[in-house]
Amino acid sequence: MSDVKPQLLLFGATGYIAGVLLSRWHVVGFEKLSFKVTAAGRSKERLEQTARLLGISTLTLPFDNIAGLEEEVQKYDIVVQLADCDAFEATHAILRGMRARYESTSTPPLLYHASGAAFLDKYTGGRAGSDDEILSDLDAGLISQIPLSLPHRNVDDAIITADREGYLRSYIVVPFAVFGTARGIMHEAGIANPSSMPIPRLIDISMHQKSVPQLGEGRNQKSWVHVEDVASLFDMILLREPADHGPDGLFFCMNGEVEAGRITAALAEAFYTAGVFENTQAVPLPESDLKAGPVTPSEKGADISKNGIMILFN
Repeated sequence: MSDVKPQLLLFGATGYIAGVLLSRWHVVGFEKLSFKVTAAGRSKERLEQTARLLGISTLTLPFDNIAGLEEEVQKYDIVVQLADCDAFEATHAILRGMRARYESTSTPPLLYHASGAAFLDKYTGGRAGSDDEILSDLDAGLISQIPLSLPHRNVDDAIITADREGYLRSYIVVPFAVFGTARGIMHEAGIANPSSMPIPRLIDISMHQKSVPQLGEGRNQKSWVHVEDVASLFDMILLREPADHGPDGLFFCMNGEVEAGRITAALAEAFYTAGVFENTQAVPLPESDLKAGPVTPSEKGADISKNGIMILFN
């Protein structure tokens, strides 16, 4: 039996979730893992720091280098994609590279992909939602019927289709809104991003608008998951390689929910206490904005906009 370890390529290595994974693996000891890790990302400087800190191989490979992605992926048995859940062209380049890997080895490589739960959100305009429609990650048939026009669905569908065609095995983790300050050696060294997106982005929007915006009554529920729990789930499925994959290999990740209004109220109070805003209350968006509906994927490039809050709390 060969004692050569499978080669694993980790995209988004200096990011929020991947930084936690690398920090955990450092504690365990990379030499004790069942695979050999190469950390990939955009910043050559940060990757050089990662190599010195952790003693692992690194690869500077931005997601706009389509040809490079396709070529490099062919060298690996396992790909973990934590860089960008909406990178459509980059995902197809990765899939082409994995197909080439399969054609040369006759063994399907493994793809672990971080998606997002925005395609599950039901827009309520800030009103309390209904519990009548609860979707499980076991409902593969229902999930497959969700329109590809919704966030993340086109990328997830391409990956699942590749699994169905047999040239790779896919595992897609679907975290809900991720929160918490990421901690570990990668973050202590200032290499990995320690912050999540939802709350910091809401703070940015509030600072730009000089008030904390809220959707209607703020009674809509938002599901959350701590970054450590997301990392734990990735760790678990990487180590155990579940039997279910492809359309059955979706793993929803959440550990609680809260009314969006509680978050905006706490933030408004914090701004007031700090002397930043004069108002202690969140400010509901105008009715005209609520009627416009949620922000579409094509509008996500504008982090600060009158409807920016809808990305986070619809």
